[in-house]
Amino acid sequence: MIQESQDFTTIELIIKLIEILIWPLVTLVVILLFRSKVLEMVDRMGSFKAGSSGLEMTFQPKLDAAKKLFDELRPGGTAKAMRSLGAQESIPGTPYDQLKHIEDKLITTLKELAQESNIPIENKSSVTLAKELGKSGTINPTSGMLIQTLLKLISEAGPSVNQFQADEIIGMYQSL
Repeated sequence: MIQESQDFTTIELIIKLIEILIWPLVTLVVILLFRSKVLEMVDRMGSFKAGSSGLEMTFQPKLDAAKKLFDELRPGGTAKAMRSLGAQESIPGTPYDQLKHIEDKLITTLKELAQESNIPIENKSSVTLAKELGKSGTINPTSGMLIQTLLKLISEAGPSVNQFQADEIIGMYQSL
């Protein structure tokens, strides 16, 4: 009889162990089965910030807002650019390097346009130049606003920006 009670205790322990381990095992199996989708989802999330209110995404909402603005002001523009992205010349380097390359190209173009339009460039940010070029009619005011948005977005992108986010920004840039 003592043996039966020990067996019962062992069975109870095994059941308790299974109860404890079942959800982590199920989660692991699901992650392994859908790892490509899970990796894609993690890439889309972007960077996180740990604060007093918990974890929050910091860059992705800004990217989404910029993309929405581009889609409203250039209907179909970013979608076309994203579809043709593979045909475009690829920009080498990390996603962050790619964005810095685009930023440099935008700044250089803005400075050249400002000089051609006799707009002084000293002590002016690229965002200010884009505003002034739009006001002067050198560039379309809508394009000026989109360039400003793109420059601000790129400046807020940190080294943790992922390739998916960089590709979206490159698509916006190409739609200009």
